[in-house]
Amino acid sequence: MKATTLSNRKVNGAANDERSTPQWAFERIEKAIFKYVNEARYAVTEEGRAEVDNLPMAYPPKFTFDVCATEWNTKCVHYYSLKKNGLVKPWKGYVWCNPPYSDPVPWLKRAVESTARGVTRETVVTMLLRGDVGTVWYHEYSQQAHHHIAIRPRIQFDKQSGGREASNPFPSIVLVFDSVINNSLKSHKTHYHNLNIKSV
Repeated sequence: MKATTLSNRKVNGAANDERSTPQWAFERIEKAIFKYVNEARYAVTEEGRAEVDNLPMAYPPKFTFDVCATEWNTKCVHYYSLKKNGLVKPWKGYVWCNPPYSDPVPWLKRAVESTARGVTRETVVTMLLRGDVGTVWYHEYSQQAHHHIAIRPRIQFDKQSGGREASNPFPSIVLVFDSVINNSLKSHKTHYHNLNIKSV
C-alpha cells in the first residue's frame, strides 16, 4: 500500500495527489455536528425515550482524534497515520474520519463497531464521505448512522502540491455515529440534515 492511499482522493476515476479538507470547511462542519449531536441527546431526554434520566452533552465541542490521516492533512493534534493503522487501533472520544473514497467500507464498519450498543466509553464518529447514494455501502451504513448530513456547496479539497481543486465532480455527505444514543435507546432513528457550509 502506498503512503498516499490512506487519504487518497480520486477525481473522475483517476488517482491524484493527497487531498485535505479545507480548514474553514472542517471548522464549519465541526460546529454543526456538535449542535446536531447535543440537540438529539437533549430531545431524547426531554421526550422520556432514554433509558437513563439525563444524557451527557458532548463537550468540549471539538474533534479530538483523526483516525485516517497523514502528518500533512490531519485535522486534529492526535491522529492515526498509515504506519499506526487506524483500522486496528481503538477509536474513542470525538473522532473525525475522512477515509479513502475508493474503499470507505472498512472505515464505516469500524465506526459502527466503535459506537455500538455496549460500548461504555463515549464515542462520536463523524465521517466525511463521497455522496455515492447508489452504492451498496451507502444504503447499508447510512441507515445505521444517527445523523445524515448533505453538504453544500461541493467541497474543493486542498492539494498537497499546493492550491485547491478547480472543481469537484461529486457531492459530499457526513455520517455521524453516537455511542451515547446507541446505549440509551432500544430503537434506532436517523436524523437528516442539509448543511450549507458557506452560511454556518
